[in-house]
Amino acid sequence: MSDREDRDNKELQQKIFDFLEGFSDILSSLGNRKRIYIMSLLLDGPKLLTSIEKELKLGKTAVAHHINLLLSSKLIERITRGEYKISDDGLEFLRKNFNIYKSSSFKSKEETEQRQRRYNLAYKLRTERNGIMKKISKEAKFQKHFLTFVGAMTGAFRSLGTKITADEIAGFTGYGFLLNVPKKGLRPSSPTSHHGFDIIVKSLSKFGWKIKKYHEPESLPSDFSYSKPLSMRDDARAKNLFEMIKKEIDKDKPVVLWGVHVPEYGIVTGYNNDNYIVSSIHTLDERFRNQIPYNKLDAEGAVYAYMFDRKIDSKIESKDHKGSIKRAIRFAESKKLACEIFVSGVDAYDTWIEQLEEGFTEDTKYFGNQYMINSYLDARKSVVEYLGKLIKIYRGTPQITELYQSFYEYQKVVKIYKVLSKLFPSRGFDSVTEDKCKRAITLLGLLKKHELEAIACMKKAAEIWE
Repeated sequence: MSDREDRDNKELQQKIFDFLEGFSDILSSLGNRKRIYIMSLLLDGPKLLTSIEKELKLGKTAVAHHINLLLSSKLIERITRGEYKISDDGLEFLRKNFNIYKSSSFKSKEETEQRQRRYNLAYKLRTERNGIMKKISKEAKFQKHFLTFVGAMTGAFRSLGTKITADEIAGFTGYGFLLNVPKKGLRPSSPTSHHGFDIIVKSLSKFGWKIKKYHEPESLPSDFSYSKPLSMRDDARAKNLFEMIKKEIDKDKPVVLWGVHVPEYGIVTGYNNDNYIVSSIHTLDERFRNQIPYNKLDAEGAVYAYMFDRKIDSKIESKDHKGSIKRAIRFAESKKLACEIFVSGVDAYDTWIEQLEEGFTEDTKYFGNQYMINSYLDARKSVVEYLGKLIKIYRGTPQITELYQSFYEYQKVVKIYKVLSKLFPSRGFDSVTEDKCKRAITLLGLLKKHELEAIACMKKAAEIWE
């Protein structure tokens, strides 16, 4: 510890001793889940006591007790009798303390445990099968791909009469070239936590449909209580989303939806009473049912639904394939596609390596590690197939040599990811060892080398494209 840190710690110690009673009181006020929930409810505006009672599903006396403790600590304020708002002190206290929690290893551990429980709970999902039912006339079947947006979109396009493969969607949109790694804790959400979806969806119009996006910036459920009844507010949000999607089904169109069955993309192909009828990567497994109650979505981070607005005339030409290579370069190397807690682009391999250098620890999150490996393995397989298609189309052109070289580099990438997938299998976390981590670090370094060479070739191809 430096002299500066020692002085700062002693100064903090003295301040806490001087104000121990008040500091303890305010921490005690927030040391209760229901009181934190009340303050969180007030973040979007004042609330009446009656609405707080409904949200908490508590009696008036119990809620009044929590309200009085928050009032005495100046964390909330009374506007009029029976109406309350969060105070400036309360807002600042929540913001600062949540930022501390957000960067803590405790939160990282908790999130991983939650995700593993979600995948396990999805196996147990059971729904009613009778009531008012409607399905689209042509079956939309999820096409197996670990980039679940790609698998869902491919199945939806096929049901609408477009002959297309998952490899074409992943390659043409640029999605298959993405690498996205969390700054801390390897998470299974990495392949879907990025800012590239608007680029992807815009490029999809070349396959003959104008796609309309529905987006809510808040998770559903908003408090991650995926195994508990929804709050009244979240239930209303879930019901509104369900009614909107039912209208698309009534038009005989599928919808690509986030949160099916767990935080992944799937296809809504119909409805049965208050249940979505779905096709997802999980319904390819017989242990899953193909229905999900409207209030059991697991839309972590935000709500996304993609609807097929109208059919448009479109033909993919040479300039569009050139544009796909430019998108590939952008997805492969851009740091701007990353969300706040992620790193995107080829340099993300360095972040991945840094985490594996810690060895087999809680923070390494091997559940997320193997999920990322499988996702990027599927993605790079699609890249190889897509580049192979372009090579067949553009034989004899100036760009063919560079296209072939990038194809060759990505073939090497696929081989390395296959080795990684054997080091960290989908089942058998107990088999992870320090030696396997060291081996993986070497392999990730090779992946970065080959991808950089592939990107350089694609840049040359784009420059001389005819």
